Amino acid sequence: MKRSSTRDISTFFTKKPTTENVSQAQANEPEINIPRSPATQPSQQGSSPTPSITLVPPQDFDTINYPQDPGKRKKLIDFHPNERDLVRRIYIQRGPCQPKDYVFPQTLFGKNPRRFNVKWFETWRPWLEYSVSKDAAFCFICYLFKSENTAGGDAFVGEGFKCWNRLGTIRDHVGKHMSSHNNAVVAMELFKKQKGSIASALSKQTEEVVSAYRKRLEASITAIRWLLLQGLPFRGHDESENSMNRGNFMSLLTLLSEHDPEYSKVVLKMAPGNCQLTSPIVQKDIINACAKETTKAILESLDAIAEVSDTIDSNKAQSITHLLMSFDFVFVAHLMVAIFGITNELNVELQKHDQDIVNAMAMVDITKTSLQKLRDEGWNFHMDKVTSFLVKYGVEVPNMEANYIIPGRRMYRGKSPQITNFHHFRVEVFLSVIDLQLQELENRFPEVSKELLMCMSCFNPANRFAAFDKSKLTRLAGFYPSEFSSTELLFFEHSLENFIVSIREDERFWDLKNLGELSMKLVETGKSMTHERVYLLLKLVLILPVATASVERVFSGMTQVKVKLRNSMGDQMLNDFLITYQERDLFLNVKMSDIIDRYQNMKTRREQL
Repeated sequence: MKRSSTRDISTFFTKKPTTENVSQAQANEPEINIPRSPATQPSQQGSSPTPSITLVPPQDFDTINYPQDPGKRKKLIDFHPNERDLVRRIYIQRGPCQPKDYVFPQTLFGKNPRRFNVKWFETWRPWLEYSVSKDAAFCFICYLFKSENTAGGDAFVGEGFKCWNRLGTIRDHVGKHMSSHNNAVVAMELFKKQKGSIASALSKQTEEVVSAYRKRLEASITAIRWLLLQGLPFRGHDESENSMNRGNFMSLLTLLSEHDPEYSKVVLKMAPGNCQLTSPIVQKDIINACAKETTKAILESLDAIAEVSDTIDSNKAQSITHLLMSFDFVFVAHLMVAIFGITNELNVELQKHDQDIVNAMAMVDITKTSLQKLRDEGWNFHMDKVTSFLVKYGVEVPNMEANYIIPGRRMYRGKSPQITNFHHFRVEVFLSVIDLQLQELENRFPEVSKELLMCMSCFNPANRFAAFDKSKLTRLAGFYPSEFSSTELLFFEHSLENFIVSIREDERFWDLKNLGELSMKLVETGKSMTHERVYLLLKLVLILPVATASVERVFSGMTQVKVKLRNSMGDQMLNDFLITYQERDLFLNVKMSDIIDRYQNMKTRREQL
């Protein structure tokens, strides 16, 4: 069975969706929620005859909640009224679900087997879609825009159409000029254009206004695009007009306006007060649009491997597919799965906010032991897994005693000594990769750093200072000879003994959870002066994670993106930043018009293009 072409990038991730709280106070561009019909928002008695315009705070919705398969979608009426327009925009951007490479199953109608015909997608391309889960056909347009007051049911919206021997029923679904399907088509066209809404009618735009809005939007996108490519933060501490540090985004936008006469006429002071396109919400929408277009480019490049048409690209795709199913790739892929499985728990432990240092350092030792065991005893088990996988999918297993040949070459070439497959895969790949991981752990967590962290954990106030250890804290003080002389260290254990007796007898210190709370409570109760030298050691402990780069808890890409000015960034925005930053080569090729179209279609805008 061929793969379905209805893939979405969100299917590669399993993280549960989260909802970010968005501040309403800093929004320069409030969104307008317009009632579409009396059915969706009944009128209230005694209200003004003027149209009702409700300001609704923008929200983030994870598209993983909106499956592409029409058989798995919930009805549009089941969504919150404020969410329905967003659902429509998401599905319109995706288009109907049309898995053209899918092998459609057959169903018996009497004695004759029938099934969905892929050619029907070409005949009714704008609206016909197919559900793999239900083996049924649906109407994409009617799902989104069919009126709720339409009498009678419709198989193309409810449970789906499955009678493949009745082709006339599909033709009859479109109906005459005033049919419910054609009315839904008109509603979708008006929705896409955003011209028929009450907001558009109230705002009579001239060509000059539209041109100025587009130019202003292009300026904001240009500034944001440059900052995304460089991985730089956007916001400043004070973005007011007279501030000397307005942040990278506002400063770059000001620079563009000073050097481009066209931008200078439409941005910042020259823009309408309610449509400056500089608010954090607008920035966030543009960033998300950039990330979605980059994701689209990634998926298109992946689809090119299996869906190329011309001979040259077809040969390239075949060579890539051949490499993906080669022994080299399968061997390395299984090795990476094993290594990631061993190191995953350490990775999770190091990224916890309420990090337990003792357990984290114990996980470092456990990870090293597991990697060493894999190195010493895991070769045969690893080869058995790789071999069984290749046999299952009919891929040839090379003779390990034969000479190694680089994939893509018919014979060995080069002046260096020839090596066997066994030597290459065991020594140059298996052992080398594991040794590299062990060396990296040793570099990141040397014995001195581990000892510092273990000693530091003895100050942990949890469970009434259960982890307190005088000898280890004295050893910790010895790492700071400038603050604690050798003479002072002789009686420092007695100072620690006095400190712990005083603290454990004081009920105010019984419920403390971390070092920060301990430090504040010592100052609050005046014990920081009574136990001055112990408090000095505690202060040195508190700055230790900063000095050791928080045990390097983040990856190199995040060190560029999630910096101090972005310490409150949500998961969705962090994902958008990383996509555009890591895939810069694809993001550079995304057209300005595509970003503008996606930004405009994300929600109802004050200005239309």
